Amino acid sequence: MMVTTTAKEFNSFMKVAKAELGEFKISQLINLNYISYVVGDPDIISTYKSEYYTVYVTEKFTFNKVNNDLKLSGYSYTLNAG
Repeated sequence: MMVTTTAKEFNSFMKVAKAELGEFKISQLINLNYISYVVGDPDIISTYKSEYYTVYVTEKFTFNKVNNDLKLSGYSYTLNAG
């Protein structure tokens, strides 16, 4: 199941995330997956270890490839021990 949001809804989510995480410091790409399906457009999932001023997190961005365009279709983060 894919849930879509408007740009305004996504911006609101990111404001809440920023309040929990603090200011961004640095990030490192740790994994990049290209997932092809028998039917439908492929997904690209990039995973980052990120450091914010208050916490360390693992962030996952999912992009859906449609023709030659990438569209953000998902974002999540998991809090890690420092």
